[in-house]
Amino acid sequence: MLLHVIIYNTNHLHVKLKKDAMSSSVVDEKYGALIRSLGVKLREELIDEIFDCLYGLSNVADEQSQTIEKLTGLSKNQALAIKAVSRSPSVRVSELARSMHLNPATMVRILDRLEEQGLIMRTRSLEDRRVVEIALTDRAKEVEQNLLEITHDRIVDRLESTDDRDLVNMLVALHRLSSLLDHPASGF
Repeated sequence: MLLHVIIYNTNHLHVKLKKDAMSSSVVDEKYGALIRSLGVKLREELIDEIFDCLYGLSNVADEQSQTIEKLTGLSKNQALAIKAVSRSPSVRVSELARSMHLNPATMVRILDRLEEQGLIMRTRSLEDRRVVEIALTDRAKEVEQNLLEITHDRIVDRLESTDDRDLVNMLVALHRLSSLLDHPASGF
């Protein structure tokens, strides 16, 4: 509840400052002052709420993964790899690993399993023989369509009904959080 009050107050402050046609540096300064005035206890409460949200999202993702595995026989990472390769045909293993936030050795094991199942093809690049490119097989394209139907019901339908501005804000916040957690100095 406290977070909702803070969000309301910060949004109200932001709208007020925008109406007053103040510069963005003044807006940032006012946000900073507001956040500093909220104190350490509030900061700890915000961090606790972030953890609660992360755990909630993790549970949703786990449920989704279990459904995907039950219906397709694919692990979460295998399903994500198929989706990622679909978006970027002939993607390189290193690029795929980076986009999925996995180390290359883990990515290779996932791809080995997908290749054994006849879902991907790996070929050497004609331009650089050290580079391995990945492409989906026709069978994987069928599996991907099933994945889209499975995930569409639970997540995409809800996101499609969300305001564009909110989607952008969510994406920015998630990328920022992902970046913070992926940084080697974060201790994770």
